[in-house]
Amino acid sequence: MNAAVPLLLALLLGIGLALWGLHSTGSKGRGRRLAARFAAYSLPHARVRMTSRLAQRAPQASWIRIPAPLEARLSALFGWDSERLDQYPVAPTLMVLLAALPAMAGGAYAAKLAGGVGWLSTLLMWVLLARWIFAVIHRRRADALYKQLPDALGMVVRAVRAGIPVVAALRTVGR
Repeated sequence: MNAAVPLLLALLLGIGLALWGLHSTGSKGRGRRLAARFAAYSLPHARVRMTSRLAQRAPQASWIRIPAPLEARLSALFGWDSERLDQYPVAPTLMVLLAALPAMAGGAYAAKLAGGVGWLSTLLMWVLLARWIFAVIHRRRADALYKQLPDALGMVVRAVRAGIPVVAALRTVGR
């Protein structure tokens, strides 16, 4: 059992280093491509062009970039939304790696209770903890939007009653 602890720590460290390495070789300029797509789909007669919040945000460090296919798989496993990157306090991959620390502590406790089989619970705890963290972030944002919805609808109704077109009223609410 004593040999299992260093082996698990080495495994988790290897996974973290592999994610870090894959992220550093990932696609660059995705924010610019996304902004160009938003600009292409926005109305040609609109006064204000919509741009991606990803493009407006300062680029993150290059060591946390992941190739798109791997990012899609990891985001499905750990529960982050790759289209909401601007809503997270830090990079999602960093949040996932930080979630491994309490999972390892829980795995050590489970190993004391159940023996070597308890270490297998570390991976499950890691995934569940990361998914819970992202769910809390998504829930807080949704709650904030739901609290603002009645005011936004009231603004649209008052603007339409005043004779302003619906599109202009929605644009005002969006600002």
